[in-house]
Amino acid sequence: MPSVVRVREDLSRELEVLELEVSTLSRVFDETRFFGHPSNFPNAHYGYLMACMGKIDVLSSFWSGQLGSRGQTCRMILFMDRYLHPGRHEEHQVAVQMFRHTLMHTGSLRFLYNRTTKTRYTWRVYFGEGLRPEWHYRITTEDERYQDQLRALAVSTGSTSSTIKVLNASVPRFVGDLNHAAQAYLSEFETDSRLQANYDKVLPRILIQEFK
Repeated sequence: MPSVVRVREDLSRELEVLELEVSTLSRVFDETRFFGHPSNFPNAHYGYLMACMGKIDVLSSFWSGQLGSRGQTCRMILFMDRYLHPGRHEEHQVAVQMFRHTLMHTGSLRFLYNRTTKTRYTWRVYFGEGLRPEWHYRITTEDERYQDQLRALAVSTGSTSSTIKVLNASVPRFVGDLNHAAQAYLSEFETDSRLQANYDKVLPRILIQEFK
């Protein structure tokens, strides 16, 4: 069985480094107004969102004992439902698709369309304190009159539904959320032999990634 103390130290150290980086950059970006960059350093936003989602992916593997692309989306969402803002299932669904899959595979944030609910999604992502705390990691309904570009895009179902929602997120707060989620998981891990066995099961395949 794994050393509970060692696992907590290792995972906590990774997240402490991430929090330090993001909080430092957030302060510098605020002081310099993103060094005068007209687009506010979008790739810094993207990179840290992907880092957060990657850590959620690996934490969900430790938690579930499952690894790989099969069932990845469901596994991540279930982990987030339990440890990262329980009760915000829609937010988790959109975050995994937008910040993990779409961002990773296309190199940018992209609009989303849910074929089941006929809902279109956009985003507001901040690298600082520009977002009110109560709006962070919340989905809100957007006035479709101000979303001409998204509204005009054709979708596979042919739907012309005007339901548009936005995922609001602050990168520094999201990193803090991730740390709280990890600590909640680790608290259960300390006394749950099943979680410890799951960790042992997937750790070797995480430490060295095989391909052919």
